[in-house]
Amino acid sequence: MMQYLRTAIETQPQSLWDFEFFVTHDPSLLRSMLAFPRRLRRFAARCASGEVQLCHINVASRGSTFRKACYAAICRKHGIPYVLHLHGGGYPEFLAHGNRLTRATINRLFLSAARVLVLGATWLAFVRDRVGVPPERIAILPNAVPACAESQEAERAHPPLIVFAGLMHRSKGLDTLLEALGQPDVRSLSWRATLVGGGDLAGYRTRIAQLGLGDRIQAPGWTPPEQVRSLFARATIFALPSLIENLPLALLEAMSYGLCPVVTPVGAIPEVVCHGVSGLIVPAGDSRALADALRTLLGNPLLMYRLGQAARDRFRESYDIADYVTRLTDQYGLVMARSQAN
Repeated sequence: MMQYLRTAIETQPQSLWDFEFFVTHDPSLLRSMLAFPRRLRRFAARCASGEVQLCHINVASRGSTFRKACYAAICRKHGIPYVLHLHGGGYPEFLAHGNRLTRATINRLFLSAARVLVLGATWLAFVRDRVGVPPERIAILPNAVPACAESQEAERAHPPLIVFAGLMHRSKGLDTLLEALGQPDVRSLSWRATLVGGGDLAGYRTRIAQLGLGDRIQAPGWTPPEQVRSLFARATIFALPSLIENLPLALLEAMSYGLCPVVTPVGAIPEVVCHGVSGLIVPAGDSRALADALRTLLGNPLLMYRLGQAARDRFRESYDIADYVTRLTDQYGLVMARSQAN
């Protein structure tokens, strides 16, 4: 998301804001831990210099919360207002199961923020009701991704191609998806599937072989973004039957290509996909319902096409990164005006 934002800022006319992106972690946990003190000192020096007027802190659960609490403390020390942007789908469970220190850290981090940005109404209610942030300090700012070039229908794969893109883990509903694809009434139809993403690649390849679907399902593992975009251009259905989500970027990317989403009502997804209008929504963890949805689409190409086109229209209305910078900087302006008034 931040890479998309950086690119959008660079390609738009000069903004009133001067952005500096500050990386706080690495994919490697060990490298992140070793680099943390050095990065924190560098951040503190930037804040102490007087050049920083506002800080935008992205936060998720677990280690991200404790890391970002340190950055927020530095902002408070220097009187710099910060915007807290909640990402990650597991925050309710993180708060519910946290010890006293965890809950105190969360409360201080959120309640001291000048503005809390969330990805949908579901998360606004969570931050307001469970964390206690005053509603006037919360705003909804959904994720956004770049628009794609128009796909020609002749480019779509035949038989229809189903794509899953995300971490290969049970929480993403991948077990449910494989069970659904293995159902006899789905297996009997003409389709192929590609599952892209890191995670338990060996385990899921074994499961695919056990189901006897090795000739129909490819699992290449982590795939470069340009290859994922090429995959979306040829696919017809995007399946992401997650058990936990906030607002997945892969869903928005698939919608931008006109794929028909088959998703679950978790996180902010129901605010993006309208069942029967711009995709199909099935209960989380229900492989039978997922199989029925896939069978319905594969048996009705016109419906599959119509829902995919509506998903693309929905993307254009609300989730194009081209409009995101303005919406974001509007939030910054509100924070700064309030800070100056105080």
